[in-house]
Amino acid sequence: MGLFRRRRPGGSRFDRDAPAASTPNTHIQPVNDVERGWITEHLDHLLAVGVDVRDAEQLGAHYDTLLARWLGTPDRLRRDPNPDVNLIGLGLGAHLAGRTGLEWAVVSDEASTEIALYASLGDIMIYPTNAVAKRWVGHEIGFLPDFAEATVQTITHIQAAHRTGS
Repeated sequence: MGLFRRRRPGGSRFDRDAPAASTPNTHIQPVNDVERGWITEHLDHLLAVGVDVRDAEQLGAHYDTLLARWLGTPDRLRRDPNPDVNLIGLGLGAHLAGRTGLEWAVVSDEASTEIALYASLGDIMIYPTNAVAKRWVGHEIGFLPDFAEATVQTITHIQAAHRTGS
């Protein structure tokens, strides 16, 4: 799944990297203390290895290092990439939240329950760990800084349009 998710009227999915809107079957709740602790644990780990999530270049370089190391390991010796995907995805989420004011949330629909970022202004949902997973599976090196900037610009545009009613 991409960073954003939206459904057309009638419920069909399209363009998973387009801005997301909730649907009547989507339930959004604030993260609880356990979920917030899980997020904080990952962000603390990034800080401990010298990655400032406010800096998309640093976060992107760390992602590139982790992916390159994983790709350089023989298939039979590769470990599960999900811990690294979650680490970078939560770092990306923190970066986006810090620049846009989106809040961590637990988003549930008929298909799944996931940690995401949400803003009621513009009805925006972002799935940062899924965005990282999609790029990891595609072996995309170097994507994160430009991706983060484009995402911030998209969010800013959507929210500005909703503020002005256009």
